[in-house]
Amino acid sequence: MDGLDMIGDHKMKGTCKDCIFGKMHNLPYNEEVIHETRVMEHIHVDLWGPSLVTSAGGSRYFMLLMDGALSFRTVEFLREKSAKNTLAILKAYITEGKRQTNQKLLRVRVD
Repeated sequence: MDGLDMIGDHKMKGTCKDCIFGKMHNLPYNEEVIHETRVMEHIHVDLWGPSLVTSAGGSRYFMLLMDGALSFRTVEFLREKSAKNTLAILKAYITEGKRQTNQKLLRVRVD
């Protein structure tokens, strides 16, 4: 590799300077990944915030919900990060998904 100068004894062999600066501390996952094949089989939820800048509607957080089989994504903006708000959004997403697909949700993954 060009531009990678290693001097002295290195305990982290195989790790480049960019990975060290990026604070990479996990190895890549080697397990087999099984992708979802059925709608509403598995949804992924990510809650982000607070933003340094408040949106025009007064929100500082957002909640991303994604169906694993379709990669369909929806974003909901939140003024505050509370259990009441996030649970209400999750319940509405599940209810709407069940109504549109006639499928029950099996799993939820939350970061």
